[in-house]
Amino acid sequence: MLSTMLAAGLIIGNMVVQKIRTAGFLKSSITALGAADGAVEWCLFEARSESAIAVPTFQDGATYQIIRTSDSSDISGDCTIFGSDPILFRAIGNYRGVSRALEITE
Repeated sequence: MLSTMLAAGLIIGNMVVQKIRTAGFLKSSITALGAADGAVEWCLFEARSESAIAVPTFQDGATYQIIRTSDSSDISGDCTIFGSDPILFRAIGNYRGVSRALEITE
């Protein structure tokens, strides 16, 4: 009987740990997606206005990278390079080992 209770306790404990890990992963995923979205908004504004504005930073430690899809070059610091060309890029947000990407085709 004691071994049955111990086994049940271990199974329930394992389930709780898995739920906690999933919740932590979800928070990291949402934060990474937010970083990608912020990078998209910044890049679109800068490309459309054709004027350089301050590069966004995130207080929570999230980072991003912006990749021009036509030649796979990193344009994280300057989205004014599009000029009259079509705006095509991928923004990748990263947070605590989780990456989420958004691709823009205009």
